Amino acid sequence: MQKRYKKTSFCRYVVIDNYCCHDNDRIWVVCNPSTVYVIPIHKDAQYVHCLIKHYATNKEFHSTFVYGYNSAVQRMLLWDSLVLLSNQVTTWIVLGEFNATRDNDEQLSKNLANEVDMKDFNPCFLQMGLDDFKSLACKFTLTN
Repeated sequence: MQKRYKKTSFCRYVVIDNYCCHDNDRIWVVCNPSTVYVIPIHKDAQYVHCLIKHYATNKEFHSTFVYGYNSAVQRMLLWDSLVLLSNQVTTWIVLGEFNATRDNDEQLSKNLANEVDMKDFNPCFLQMGLDDFKSLACKFTLTN
């Protein structure tokens, strides 16, 4: 795995991945070690959870980088894990590709599968006590 990083321009950065949990190495967290100190706390096939210390402000926060599975059944494990994490942290940001939306306005197609995803994702989101940042730019940059 380290060889793949060296072939890129990440040589002077710290790279945290979840290769130990998924063969496709789904998540890379790339950090500049001169500005932040990142401690990986837990790695999973669908997320990497870290403690981040920002040197300039001396502030710490938790961050969870998500790449949810395409399958709603497999994502249920992600939702359960995120709810558990939410009970263990105070300052926390969760970001990434959840492969589920919270509202019909966040998707181009309006089909039953999306409704089922929202039914599962929204209660999890509320239980975690997170706020949803609204998009300021173009919402749809990719279509499948």
